[in-house]
Amino acid sequence: MRKNNPIKRRKFLAGAGLAATGASMVASAQAKTSNGSSFTPQRHTEDSWMGELGISHRAFIDSSTGQGGIAAVNFASNIMRAHAMGYGGSDDDYGMIVCFRHASAPYGFNDSMWAKYSDVFVGRTRI
Repeated sequence: MRKNNPIKRRKFLAGAGLAATGASMVASAQAKTSNGSSFTPQRHTEDSWMGELGISHRAFIDSSTGQGGIAAVNFASNIMRAHAMGYGGSDDDYGMIVCFRHASAPYGFNDSMWAKYSDVFVGRTRI
């Protein structure tokens, strides 16, 4: 086998060219969107209670499976930890809502519900 394989070299150069083209397209798209305007989310009266809490950051995490419930709790924890470590923020800055629906619903129940229905919950969440 030849040490300098021209076919492999051409494939590499073609791939590098595609990567460079993709990177320049991303940079161009970012430059076009950063025109000085900022994103302002739409506010709904049903969500006005979040504004009354005096929080500056909001997050909504949704889960619908047993394993998704665990992942949602871990993700919420990661957001809070990153906010504290990276920005010097505190838990009081965040309005964090973790939605447990369908198979992840048992994660939202209290200890007395788990004591009463643990066999059902373990089977449902598959933990």
